[in-house]
Amino acid sequence: MTTSNGLSNNTVRHIYQDSKGFIWFSTLNGLNRYDGNTFRTFLPDSIGELPSLADGRVKSVCEDNHGFLWISTSIDRFSCYDLKRDCFVDYTGCEAFKEQYAYITLLSDAVWLWGRGKGCRRVCYKNDRFYSDVFCLENGTLDTNAVSFIVKSK
Repeated sequence: MTTSNGLSNNTVRHIYQDSKGFIWFSTLNGLNRYDGNTFRTFLPDSIGELPSLADGRVKSVCEDNHGFLWISTSIDRFSCYDLKRDCFVDYTGCEAFKEQYAYITLLSDAVWLWGRGKGCRRVCYKNDRFYSDVFCLENGTLDTNAVSFIVKSK
């Protein structure tokens, strides 16, 4: 597969197959979804008011238990794509989707984002809505904003 087949860039960083069978290609010029015949390319919204692909330089894609794709970009911002509704969504529930986080941990009950010395954000999806909490030094929920990793304890 190359740009002559419809791929938006020949530099592919990551390939992922989602639960619906689509193949996603993370490239240096957008996110590409392949259905077995054609490509659909996702690029950032130049206006930036609504959730969209955060940056055209996509690093990786993963899927959570609710059928949402989590897209990591080079500017350390995540985008969240709803496979059921076929659109990008505000995963914070409070229009803070432009916050920068470098890393992600997918757990069965939550998605955790952290990095860049900003503490971390827990994202939950319940009753068809996103909710999120920020844990950081500034709000007294952490002793430091330097989060190195997140794991679920038993």
